[in-house]
Amino acid sequence: MPTKEELELEVQRLTKQVAELESQVSARDALLQGSGEEGWLVTTPNPEYNGNTAGVQFVAGRAFIPKELPNAQSLVLLLATDFHYQASAMAAKDYKALEQPKKKVNEAQQMIEMLTTPGVM
Repeated sequence: MPTKEELELEVQRLTKQVAELESQVSARDALLQGSGEEGWLVTTPNPEYNGNTAGVQFVAGRAFIPKELPNAQSLVLLLATDFHYQASAMAAKDYKALEQPKKKVNEAQQMIEMLTTPGVM
C-alpha cells in the first residue's frame, strides 16, 4: 500500500496535469469562440468521460468538431454509429456558451484525507 507521502506526491502530479489540460482546453475554446466556425457538438453517454475517441478529445463527455476538419462528417458519423454518441450541428460560439459541468472533488484527495484523519476508519 502506498505511503501518505507517495499519495500526496501523486495527487500533486495529477493536479498539475489537470491544470495543464484545463489550460489547453481553455485556449482551444477561446480560439473556437472567436472563430464563429460551424461544426458539431458530440456528446458521450458518460458525462464524466475525459479522453480521446477516434482522435477526438472529449472533456466532460463533450467535444466540438469543426466542419473544416478533413473528413469531419465521416468522423461525426463514426462517433454516432460505432460509439453511440449524440451529435448536433452548432456554431463554436454556441458550444463555448454551453454551461460547463461542475467539477467533482478530487477523489484521491478525499481518500488521503479519510485515511489520515484519526478516528475515521
